[in-house]
Amino acid sequence: MPITGELIVQIGKTLILKLQCRDTAIQVEGDIVEEASNQPMTEDKLRKQIQKTNDTPFSFQNLSVNLYGNAFVPVQKLNELRRTGLTALSSALADKCRRKVFNKQKPAQLHNDRNQINEKLGISVAVSNKEQLMAACERKEVNNVYLESDAAPLINLLELTEYITERGKKCFIILPHIFRSATYEYFLKNKTILTDNTINGYILRNFEEYYFISKELQDINIFKELITDYNLYVMNLQAAQFWNEMGIYKLTAPLELNYNELKEMAGVYNEIIVYGSIPLMVSAQCLAKTISGGSNTNYTKTSESPCCKKEFNNTELTDRYQERLPVKRHCRECYNTIYNSKRLSLLSNAAEVKGLNTRNIRLNFTIESYEETKKILKSFIDVYQHGSKEFDEIKEFTRGHFKRGVE
Repeated sequence: MPITGELIVQIGKTLILKLQCRDTAIQVEGDIVEEASNQPMTEDKLRKQIQKTNDTPFSFQNLSVNLYGNAFVPVQKLNELRRTGLTALSSALADKCRRKVFNKQKPAQLHNDRNQINEKLGISVAVSNKEQLMAACERKEVNNVYLESDAAPLINLLELTEYITERGKKCFIILPHIFRSATYEYFLKNKTILTDNTINGYILRNFEEYYFISKELQDINIFKELITDYNLYVMNLQAAQFWNEMGIYKLTAPLELNYNELKEMAGVYNEIIVYGSIPLMVSAQCLAKTISGGSNTNYTKTSESPCCKKEFNNTELTDRYQERLPVKRHCRECYNTIYNSKRLSLLSNAAEVKGLNTRNIRLNFTIESYEETKKILKSFIDVYQHGSKEFDEIKEFTRGHFKRGVE
């Protein structure tokens, strides 16, 4: 990175080095400058020594030297001054890029203080098919069931939402990752289904869906709850305040935050995801079409059935490490979701998650069978709600960024 600098050398005063990179400037001081007895320093010698940036990312674009009198400065002291200055500049630049959580009072409407209102930790379950839905509804501890909008053909969706509400659960529809104009028109055409009284609200995954609901379904907004999904990246209080001003108070914690960062936001998030397959990529490049040689530009399609290779289910990709990545097709909106080979599990981190003062934990089910869904639900309910210390950990799992964060 190009930098500019100024070195001030004056007998009887401290060495001063000023450095600037873009809009970031620092100043460091060194030892007292002494008068030379025989070989005083020259401007060229001083400049040559300070400009030795070596293996640092910096290079001097310009360095002015202000030398007053016959000064003597040991080369070692110049090297120390240069190293101190470059280190200080590097730290100042890093501070400007570092994600900060501001130390100020959380807005009251954002603060989900579960402990003060003496509520149990709630459990939300996101499901992708009827089998997972049935397993979730069998557990009385489950409060909310989040149903993928394409878990069934839209015309049959209310059969599932009724099943959920009849069993005393709140039902939310998870809107798709990709919301093209064709989807907009298709959902608008089926507005009566999406606004049925068996649906308590929606999980938003992008701004287009917020626009759709606020513009086309605004007459029912007061009756339907809106929750941001993890991929809308509410990383700090400013982002939370933004959604608050948009009328949304229930926020899902981003998966990129580590434990310490989540602690700084304690009480802000409505829920934290503790289990599930995490998307590596959401792609409009359909794997089935690629294999069958079809076109990948048909974005106007809203048919519930696949346009090619109807038998193309339970698909996987294999990466260069021979890890198998599950792929899920979303044919109505014409996109694919490619998942991590290892599922996220915070089963052994229950004490830490509870300390984050969230209202709910959330489990995401994608390709799990009915039996596997039941087993995983039981483990998390036993640990998180009943305080069990004995459990069978998920095979081949990851804690994601919970411990190490994003580097």
